Amino acid sequence: MHYPFKAGLILTPEQYRNGLTPAGGFSERDKMWVRTLYPPMNHGEQKDFVIKLNDTRKYTIATFGKSDSAIVLFEEGVDGVSYVAGDDDSGEDHNANINVELNKGKSYILRVHVYYSERQDEISVMYS
Repeated sequence: MHYPFKAGLILTPEQYRNGLTPAGGFSERDKMWVRTLYPPMNHGEQKDFVIKLNDTRKYTIATFGKSDSAIVLFEEGVDGVSYVAGDDDSGEDHNANINVELNKGKSYILRVHVYYSERQDEISVMYS
């Protein structure tokens, strides 16, 4: 494709005259790329995540998605790991959820066990 010139000025195609306006939300390509950053959660599988915090405060840790899952949080110490909190949604119509105060500078291990998920790879865990 070529563009007409007028007195040293390049004219842009009409469809781009007002700039680009992409559709809102994430494209399938975006979603596929993000999935490569995280290991998939499959039925009957457990994943361990290390959490190191920048602030001492109350945190919420929860699973998201239609699943039956359990989460257990441990604190790493010199003598090994010690239990902090845990929740099992017990196959009920809610997700596993922990609300707990955690300390800056400490290291925690979150263990997530998925007993069942309605769709494979469509469960997430988040803390805030």
